[in-house]
Amino acid sequence: MAHALVVDASNSSTNLRDLIADSFLPLVFHDTGPQFRMSVRVATVGGLRMAEVDTTAIRVDRDRSLASRADSDCYKILFQIAGQSRVTQRNATSTVNPGEWVIYDATQPYMIESTNASRFVAALTPPRSGTMWRWFVERAGVQVRRTVGNAQLALQSIHYLMDGQVPNDPESLFGFEQSTLMLLDSVIRREASDSLTGTDARSAALRMNAEIYLSHHYSDPDLSPDKLASALNVSRRTLYSALAASERTPQSLIQEYRLQASRRALEDPADTNRTLLELAIACGFSDITHFGRAFKARFGCSPGVYRDACRSASSE
Repeated sequence: MAHALVVDASNSSTNLRDLIADSFLPLVFHDTGPQFRMSVRVATVGGLRMAEVDTTAIRVDRDRSLASRADSDCYKILFQIAGQSRVTQRNATSTVNPGEWVIYDATQPYMIESTNASRFVAALTPPRSGTMWRWFVERAGVQVRRTVGNAQLALQSIHYLMDGQVPNDPESLFGFEQSTLMLLDSVIRREASDSLTGTDARSAALRMNAEIYLSHHYSDPDLSPDKLASALNVSRRTLYSALAASERTPQSLIQEYRLQASRRALEDPADTNRTLLELAIACGFSDITHFGRAFKARFGCSPGVYRDACRSASSE
């Protein structure tokens, strides 16, 4: 399940960089020194990439050229287990102590400086369908929070995976990915809700409510901007204005939730018997042609090709 590597000053340069780049995220390593030693376990399950790192003092950069290659709305969460890490992004710096976590934008440059005997778990999430994560990360910066509640549960689930306690079959791995992402999503939503202050609080709250509603009703084929506004007890104009701050329209947000739901269904190894038409209808699309075009425009290939690729990957 997890791939492990132990490196030191004599062999770190190639092995470490290649393992991290191939299995997690391309990074630049600095200040390893003659006493450098690091052990890394990495795992990829669906769109979720994870790394458990035990290291001597080190500095790691995600420079502008590397960050520019990342998918949009791709975020990294760091859980500090031992030692201390200092994270810098957008001219803001925070120190992460054991029992704390921080989130930052993997599409933007950042730097991590870890002390000797540091241990941490990093989780790289797939691009998010909603605007909540983007809104929260842009405003929260690299603010540190305690690893409690669902954040602790998400960390525990990653530990279980790394320790081989998640069965290595497609259904179990899919369940692990979705449940872990749901836990992380609930953490971000809770933190975003708690930080709603200032002049944009009402618009941000409306965007969150819109996404919560969509997460439960995207499969309704009759869902429209007007129906969404009515469900939220606001005018159509107010809804458009609130979403404009995140460069969304109600219709584009509805479609994004449907597309993300269809992508998850195509990845689900327990959901391979449904036809593409049945899957499209279950996700709120009323027209298979429109579904196919929208899916290809969003993900770069047709739904059928995407499903075949997922089947091939799970059988390897």
